[in-house]
Amino acid sequence: MTNDKFAYTDHCICFKCEDDFETIAVANYLQMLKRKITYIGFTGTGLKNIDRQYLGMIKIPVLNYKKIANSFINLDNAISKLEYKLEAVIRLKKSLLNQMFI
Repeated sequence: MTNDKFAYTDHCICFKCEDDFETIAVANYLQMLKRKITYIGFTGTGLKNIDRQYLGMIKIPVLNYKKIANSFINLDNAISKLEYKLEAVIRLKKSLLNQMFI
């Protein structure tokens, strides 16, 4: 189903903003609202669906999207690097444990 600048199904919201920075910032904002959207925005007694009217009432703040998006990109990159380091430490621990009990 579509409604102006976004589309959705009962389990998915798709949108594309005018530029990629705005899309990244809005996606992160909606991710922050995920619990609220799934708790309040899903309606129905049996199979619940995202309520179109509820989605239309979500107000997205107008901010410096480029600056915010760059911040999120930097944070995501830092998270990826830390996850890689964590995986390397876990592999090292497993290797040391394996060598201890040979």
